[in-house]
Amino acid sequence: MTARTDNWLMAVLGIWMFITPWVFSDTAFFAGTGVATNFWIVGGSVVVLSLFALQKLQAWEEGINLILGIWMFLSPWVLGFSSSRPLLWNALISGVLVAALAGAALPEARRAEAV
Repeated sequence: MTARTDNWLMAVLGIWMFITPWVFSDTAFFAGTGVATNFWIVGGSVVVLSLFALQKLQAWEEGINLILGIWMFLSPWVLGFSSSRPLLWNALISGVLVAALAGAALPEARRAEAV
């Protein structure tokens, strides 16, 4: 896969993370927590960085998306929503995929910057 494909997939995952609070709006756990805000900020950031990377591939964009993916993976325990199975699995799968895609695109981004 190319970095371009990776960034398109990350943009789609970012959109998914951003709309997660509405998809799981029936989950009472969201009420009064920062969980929804976490999904909005991380998802929106992944989308924006991925779209920037589609315009001009740079290692820092992939590096930040890698960190955001790792954060999303860890956030159920840090923010305390690991008891909600749908949100837990959503954060784990989304986080792993974003981190893996960003990690895969990082070497190509470094090569592009070296040219």
